[in-house]
Amino acid sequence: MASVIRMAGELGLQVVAEGVETPEQAALLRAWQCHLAQGFLYARPLTSTALWDFVYSSVPQPQPERSAG
Repeated sequence: MASVIRMAGELGLQVVAEGVETPEQAALLRAWQCHLAQGFLYARPLTSTALWDFVYSSVPQPQPERSAG
C-alpha cells in the first residue's frame, strides 16, 4: 500500500483511502503520506437528509452586524 501511495504522489495524484475504521489505520496512512481517507472512523453512512444537515451545520453562519455605541 505504501508503494502505491508513494507512486501516486510522484505522479502528482492524491490517494483516498477507503474503509478506515481505526485510529491505528489512520495513523499508518498519515505516516505513508496519505492525507485523504473515509470510513466508519470518521462517519457512518448517512441518508441524504442527514448528509445535508451535516453539511449545513458545518458552514459558519453569518453573524448580525453590531452597531458601535
